[in-house]
Amino acid sequence: MGGIARLVAFLVFFQVGGVFAESFDQRAVTAEVSPKLLETLLRAIDGDYKEVGNNAYAFTVKGKYKVVFFNKIKDVQLFVLFDTNEVSLTRINDWNTNKRFSRAYLDRENRPALESDLDVEGGVTGESIIRFIALFSESVEQFAEHIQ
Repeated sequence: MGGIARLVAFLVFFQVGGVFAESFDQRAVTAEVSPKLLETLLRAIDGDYKEVGNNAYAFTVKGKYKVVFFNKIKDVQLFVLFDTNEVSLTRINDWNTNKRFSRAYLDRENRPALESDLDVEGGVTGESIIRFIALFSESVEQFAEHIQ
């Protein structure tokens, strides 16, 4: 099952209650994302996620896009770098003009990157974090098509 399909299945399971709901109330508001909470969410999305640094985790979207999730406890960031340098700045700017929930840019090596941030300090629910990941996963797929 692909990452997004697994995420949707998890979200449905999460909403009706299950094993995860026993250890974390989806309606409970949290002002920080603990490593334990994040690892529980990532395990549900991609059992093959990997810790790639201090509070940084990688998982795949659609079996080919490596997304890195940076957990800064009070805010979280999702990031993906595409392996091409054939994308114009005009194309990047077009994405940023028309999309609200992620931003694109060219890195120092002229490769397109996409990222999104979620501030949790004011409080979020587990469902909010799951929806943030799902929305970014959709954006990754759309951006990949956009830059072709």
